[in-house]
Amino acid sequence: MRLHDLVNEQAPLELAKTKVSDEQGVFLRHTTAEPFKSAAIRVQTLSGPSPIDWAHHTYAVAPSYCYSKSSVFAARSSLLPHLELEMGTSGDGSSLLLYINMDPRLSLVCHPHYLDRFYCSAPPGAGSSWMQLEQRAQQQQGFTRFTSPSLHVRACSATAILFNVKVDDEGMAAVKGVITDAVQIWLAWLKAGGASSATDAAAVQAAVGKAAGLDQQQLLQELSQRDAAWRGFPRREAAAAVLRSAFGEAAMEDYWDSMAGAARIRL
Repeated sequence: MRLHDLVNEQAPLELAKTKVSDEQGVFLRHTTAEPFKSAAIRVQTLSGPSPIDWAHHTYAVAPSYCYSKSSVFAARSSLLPHLELEMGTSGDGSSLLLYINMDPRLSLVCHPHYLDRFYCSAPPGAGSSWMQLEQRAQQQQGFTRFTSPSLHVRACSATAILFNVKVDDEGMAAVKGVITDAVQIWLAWLKAGGASSATDAAAVQAAVGKAAGLDQQQLLQELSQRDAAWRGFPRREAAAAVLRSAFGEAAMEDYWDSMAGAARIRL
């Protein structure tokens, strides 16, 4: 399932050619280097209407390994969480790793009102909150909570819906349902003022509450810093070093920058 297909139903996305892609916005590299012997990485880049700044759908495929990651990044000054989906299989393919998250744009420790609004409250027009969706997922047959061995991933995934899922007809139908519901929650927040910028006092009040001592410049700076951290997240993932060794530094920089929508690859 491709995340941007679901998003596209309400927020039309367009193919985005880059300096390192083909005419259709596809970046593709192959390698026969160890440890893979045969592997490929592929990024489809997209753009969308405000406040969507950038989107991508990414594959990394090798023998006995398949990984996909999709992201929809809101504008750097937007208070709307980013949306990300990751799925992966390895070995005999009997289990699927499901990771879907609305990446918080502000610290949830410092801004508990932001947590309450986007994760514990249902947006207008949606049937449940993000946390209620996680609770429903936990009750699905064949869903087992996954705890990453990576401290970096654990530090960044407090709001993620993260499970190992048994690969059978029932499990895959449930995965599709969870992803669909998650996207609908995010789209409902988008519709309910997702385009609002941190320069809008009313939008800040709704998202952050009465944050004592927080001025606009501080808020914009925090949004920018966390935005850069989310977009740069793949560089810190467990597979990053192995991929860099197999595909080379230059290819991986193009790969990661294509995912992030970095200025250097945009036309």
